[in-house]
Amino acid sequence: GGTFYNDAVLRSFEKISGIEAVRPDIAGIMGAFGAALIAREHYSGEETTMLSIDQINELKYETSIARCGRCANNCLLTINKFTGGRRFITGNRCERGIGKEKNADHIPNLFEYKMERYFSYSSLTEEEAVRGTVGIPRVLNMYENYPFWHTFFTKLGYRIVLSPASSHKIYELGIESIPSESECYPAKLAHGHIKWLLNQGLTYIFYPCIPLERKEIDGANNHFNCPIVTSYPENIKNNVEELKNSDIVFENPFMSFENDKILSARLVEIFTAKPGITKEEVMEAFDAAWKELAAAREDIQKKGEETLAYLKASGRKGIVLAGRPYHIDPEINHGIPELINSFG
Repeated sequence: GGTFYNDAVLRSFEKISGIEAVRPDIAGIMGAFGAALIAREHYSGEETTMLSIDQINELKYETSIARCGRCANNCLLTINKFTGGRRFITGNRCERGIGKEKNADHIPNLFEYKMERYFSYSSLTEEEAVRGTVGIPRVLNMYENYPFWHTFFTKLGYRIVLSPASSHKIYELGIESIPSESECYPAKLAHGHIKWLLNQGLTYIFYPCIPLERKEIDGANNHFNCPIVTSYPENIKNNVEELKNSDIVFENPFMSFENDKILSARLVEIFTAKPGITKEEVMEAFDAAWKELAAAREDIQKKGEETLAYLKASGRKGIVLAGRPYHIDPEINHGIPELINSFG
């Protein structure tokens, strides 16, 4: 892919493999090239719907800009109308922007299910929260581990304020503190989520650095997070000016989710250093949190099994939409799951 344009990546391939590595001059579009080859292999002799050269030469179009307004995204649409009645719409983040309504057949959408399952917890009230309030940004690795953190802090007596699902407004909140345009959009969104938490008047924000997740497959070479996910809290700490205020505690310790022993030992080290929190309390909170994370993952697996059974019983076809955990965020997945559902 585009990463292969980096000479360091090319050299790394050569060093690790010990042989000559060939880099195509179209590395950035190799995915599209491969998709085209697959399409050619499956071509069944149907007539093309592409315009002829003469039709292209005579082509006329009009372009207009409009707000969709059919859902909370309120997307800014670019509408291109062509001769012959065709039109092409861009800028939509769900199927409604292109004139389709949400599928009424209740077709399973596991992205939607996971978003609901992972982030529908209720927090303690201010009266119940004997240890105060903690802000947690809904970003990056939180999309995989939030059930753990919500349970852990709740059991310790903290009220949790979770930043909302991402939106362009959230992105704009943090745009001034983004240090580089080369960062991925999910990372840039983190600045807005932190800014949103600060705007709520919170003085304690927890956003840990997680180099290692659980090893899901025994044969996997490693189970590292990408460098951005691993260390982005450090980026936030050094670029969001408000966090340099001595009244605000931004806690971003490094820790590993590799197994329960490593993680629990690290949490005991961190939280027993706080006044009034005992090792027994931390371990009790940890045990509950570890079980809840396992339960959340089990629920996702069960939903997947139910979906496979539904496909078999209904005769429908399914699409495996792969991505990183944070791709369940509609702002990041651009409504692709709903778009797929809309086709039945």
